[in-house]
Amino acid sequence: MLRVESLSFAYGDAQVLDSVSLEVGKGEIVALVGANGAGKTTLLRTVSRLVKPVSGKVTLDGEDFSRLRAHEVVRRGLIHVPEGRRIFPEMTVRENLRLGSFTTRTDRERNLEKAFALFPVLLAREGQLGGTLSGGEQQMLALARGLMANPRLLLLDEPSLGLAPIIVKQIFETIVAINQQGISILLVEQNVYQSLHIAQRAYVLERGRVVLQGEGKALLENPDVKKAFLGA
Repeated sequence: MLRVESLSFAYGDAQVLDSVSLEVGKGEIVALVGANGAGKTTLLRTVSRLVKPVSGKVTLDGEDFSRLRAHEVVRRGLIHVPEGRRIFPEMTVRENLRLGSFTTRTDRERNLEKAFALFPVLLAREGQLGGTLSGGEQQMLALARGLMANPRLLLLDEPSLGLAPIIVKQIFETIVAINQQGISILLVEQNVYQSLHIAQRAYVLERGRVVLQGEGKALLENPDVKKAFLGA
């Protein structure tokens, strides 16, 4: 579904991505793991066209994204839920969700119902300002807002960052539930154990290069992964 081929990106003389290639198949959860500064967030930003690569190619269902701008990528069904949630704190929950459907207005009410069914707490808070929600509720709002655009592929950047363990568990259960609706997911996560546990496949990024790939649960047993990320 998604194919990234030899993608490179640099900030001035600093090479951040170096010929990265990866794929996400239809209906898959694919995890991208690596240390801080490995280039994970930059890769997602490059795929979603928030920044332009130095070289390489990104295609979704065979369509080349090289000449598209970010909002055109959204219209193709590739939705990026960024690190830090990036909700609008002075807008209500409902207003945040409605804004997420600017490309899919005809489906807005149906998608609102689906979002509230997936996140009942948001229905209870629909008139509340986004900035007054708890961290976990804000993350739920960010995920729900992404779903308002009818995604075929979700790019999720650190959805569990800074959340209490019980909320982290809920977030990962929700990611699996979203995937079971037929939505493919490319997941960047600092919680390596949980992300590899739910991912069909995974890539390990180190200094802007893919150094390891394989089935998610197989990588959990890889001694290098255990040493680098699982404290074993």
